[in-house]
This record gives sequence, structure tokens and C-alpha cells, in this order.
Amino acid sequence: MGYYHSWTFLAKCAQNLIIVENKLTEQQLLYLRQYYMINKSPGIDELRSISKEFHNESFDFFLDLENWFYCRRMAEQATAQRQYEAKKMAA
Repeated sequence: MGYYHSWTFLAKCAQNLIIVENKLTEQQLLYLRQYYMINKSPGIDELRSISKEFHNESFDFFLDLENWFYCRRMAEQATAQRQYEAKKMAA
């Protein structure tokens, strides 16, 4: 398995994900989820483009987008980590 994160770190990421998602509209959230399926780690230019599309180019919003993508990736890692540990325990 790849890099192992502590459960405390992953829980904090999940909490941050919820905070950011509560700031977004349903349409924005749907767009981000679809975009995430194509590009899980957008760069600065892509995040700026998303900000422009959402008509919110504030620095705080940019950081929220960056945080959302990062925490989303960590949520996937948490799932993989749980599956790996479950397999180890079952063996």
C-alpha cells in the first residue's frame, strides 16, 4: 500500500471537506464532483478557471477549492486504507 495517513489527519480532512461543501451551491458541488472525475489534482490555472466559472475569484474561495480537491483525494485514500486494514484483519 502507498503512503499511510493517521486516522486523526484523515478525520480532520473529512471535516474540512464538509466545511467547504457547505459553502458551495448544489450546482457548484455537482460541477466539482464531475471535474474531479476528470482531474483529481488541478493546478493553479485550472483552479483559477473554476473560480472564474463560479464568478468568485476571491483568494479565500480559491483556497477553499484547493482544499476541496486535496481533501477529496484524502477521502479516497482513507477508503483504500480502511479496505487494506480490513483485509489484513480478515487474514
